[in-house]
Amino acid sequence: MNGRCLFALYDRVSDAPDAVNRLRHFILDLAVQGKLLEQNPADAPVSELLTQIALHKRQRGVCSRNQRAISTRLLNVDETLFNLPAS
Repeated sequence: MNGRCLFALYDRVSDAPDAVNRLRHFILDLAVQGKLLEQNPADAPVSELLTQIALHKRQRGVCSRNQRAISTRLLNVDETLFNLPAS
């Protein structure tokens, strides 16, 4: 669906209950799917953008939560961090 179709259907949709909220969600869905605007041929491909972002993060020393080094060790059966009830 494009903007013309949306405006053509606007009169029917605008009188529906909760119309504004539904239209907001619909437009957001179109935006996420990339259907509101034409693709700019000058835009770089996503793979190149992701490579640039990763390089920038490495230069700044920024890590995501999944990439952080986490110190972990296994606990013994007898070792507990707090008192547990017997039952």
